[in-house]
Amino acid sequence: MLSRFCQKIKPPRCRWLTLPAGNFQYILDDVGETCKPYMGQPLAEMSPSRRGFLLEQLGQKLLERSQPFCKLEDAGRDAPWDFTIDGKKAEFKSAQLAFEQGGNKWGVTFRNVKFAHPEYRDTALFDELYLMIYSPAGLHLLRHDLQTKISSQGMHTGCSGHKIHVAGRSGDGWSAGLRCVLDKLTQEGSCKLLTSIKASDPILRDLLTSHQMNHAVAYQSLVYQGVPLSNMNPSLRGLRVQRIAQSIDQMVHPGCTFLERAVGNRPADWIRDGVRVEVKHAQMVLSSDSIRFRCVFSSIKPNLFDELWLVIYSPVGLHIFKHHGSFCLSSAGARSDVAGRNIWIVGPANQRCPIQALQAMKQKLQTGGCEGIAEVLW
Repeated sequence: MLSRFCQKIKPPRCRWLTLPAGNFQYILDDVGETCKPYMGQPLAEMSPSRRGFLLEQLGQKLLERSQPFCKLEDAGRDAPWDFTIDGKKAEFKSAQLAFEQGGNKWGVTFRNVKFAHPEYRDTALFDELYLMIYSPAGLHLLRHDLQTKISSQGMHTGCSGHKIHVAGRSGDGWSAGLRCVLDKLTQEGSCKLLTSIKASDPILRDLLTSHQMNHAVAYQSLVYQGVPLSNMNPSLRGLRVQRIAQSIDQMVHPGCTFLERAVGNRPADWIRDGVRVEVKHAQMVLSSDSIRFRCVFSSIKPNLFDELWLVIYSPVGLHIFKHHGSFCLSSAGARSDVAGRNIWIVGPANQRCPIQALQAMKQKLQTGGCEGIAEVLW
């Protein structure tokens, strides 16, 4: 597949541990409970940010269809709300119905909803709140009552907002879980279900077609076609990458003692002989202007680990580095203390061959003092 986009060169390899993906097939094949009912759905394979943007467009179109006489206007990039409807400021949030392993149930979580907060906001930043649930059965648009199932996000609540979490009963499948979630919102609370549509609805189909015609999106889909982990969302893929990385760490340090994150609720992903190890992964993606490839490692909190591993997920494999010092760490001011910091690694401008861009990005990491640990090649 990559030969269609690149010159005939060998994939770049590091001089450290090189392993075939088959060594970790049991991890790669574990798609997780959430993925199973969504298999083959284009929305499920999008990143949460891309899907959220598309679903907001869908939500506005569904509001116009169900309320043909309403006046709906986009709020613009600088407004703290998403759009206005009949002069009222409206916020839109979407969430995927997902399996919650700990409670053995299906639920939804809408995050970063900026209701009033005593230290940050005297009032909510909006007048109306619209929620969209993405489920295997389709999309469900609700108007929230500004009261039901609201909870804090701990120390994140002030700057990022509250969350709305609703879950079904333990042991139920996704269909019964969805019905329970909708009942809790509309019957236990006074939220209103405005409309539900199937994935075959013409409005959604047209939006998906428009999204897939975007040059960067289409190119990236071709580059990652058939690549392991490509049908997983970033959160699930991150968990699989973490398991692979920990397995490699255990290979490299066979005589060490390893403790899982779950033991004592430790903040790092695992602990090796007292060393807290955190793993962050990022997919090599083409920028929206199609100029260059990039990787963005996010939510990095240096005070919570001793060793940071960066894993590039590329069309040819996983490329694992140990981060060095403060190389490429960016700051978002006061928000960094809560949300963490980011690391941006970008490829050369106008280099659209993923293998050559990968080679340049790996060289940039090495030049910055990052130590190559291993590669897992597809």
